[in-house]
Amino acid sequence: MKVTVLITAYHTRPDYLAEAVHSALAQTETDLEVLVVDDGSTPPLGEILRQIDDPRLRYHRTEHRGLPFALIEGVNQARGRFLAILDHDDRLPPDSTAIRCRAIEQTEAGVVYGDLELIKPDGTPYGIQHFPDFPDHQSFVRACLVNPIGPLKHGTILFDRALALELGNYDPTLPIEYDLDLIVRLAMARGAYRCPAIVAQYRVHPDNFSRSFRYRLRQIRYRWKVLDKQESTAVRRYGDKAVTAATLLAKGLWQGVTHQRPRALLALLSGRRRPTRH
Repeated sequence: MKVTVLITAYHTRPDYLAEAVHSALAQTETDLEVLVVDDGSTPPLGEILRQIDDPRLRYHRTEHRGLPFALIEGVNQARGRFLAILDHDDRLPPDSTAIRCRAIEQTEAGVVYGDLELIKPDGTPYGIQHFPDFPDHQSFVRACLVNPIGPLKHGTILFDRALALELGNYDPTLPIEYDLDLIVRLAMARGAYRCPAIVAQYRVHPDNFSRSFRYRLRQIRYRWKVLDKQESTAVRRYGDKAVTAATLLAKGLWQGVTHQRPRALLALLSGRRRPTRH
């Protein structure tokens, strides 16, 4: 089998999960399976998936241990030569896996990825997020480690399953940043390649976990752990830690204000005071 589309989920919305699965099953690359790993949801997500009659859909339920463990289990259980990650509330364009499989076969890169189409909670497209190209894997890795936005999204990657297993799979000691850690190791081993195409539809909604400012504080802590694993020069590592902390905190503050208090932000930028409530 050529490719496994891996979806991990925990207490996700049934309609979002169904959309994700249907988009994966509708791929033009037909030599595939769709593997849904349920991280101990109650009720089990299998009740949602029973309504989808397709032999290429597999469901695997585990005890609730967190997404890194669900991903590890998914990599272990997958039957495809390649693995494409799909977030439980996102969707794939029909030619997504075909484009990325062709790219990884031609380039032999450790990880391939592409651009995103942004969609509203109801699935309506409203924008495109393009990611940059990099001249070499070193510059790609550095962008992964230091850039707060990042040169890609986890839900756009496709990689060789055997290589991921050889490198130790996802790191279960990282409750967050486990995706970045594996991406960096794959790129260090064989490089990274960006497909000049939209390979996923990313749903933007108020429940996006990474919008939380508290999440940004945890992200700094575990980003530093990834930096410690990858950077050998102490002076550079400490400098990168300072840059990472400042930029991630700024990003968290900006997202929190713009998402939760847009009128206050506009008033602040225009120099106007908000009217006092009595």
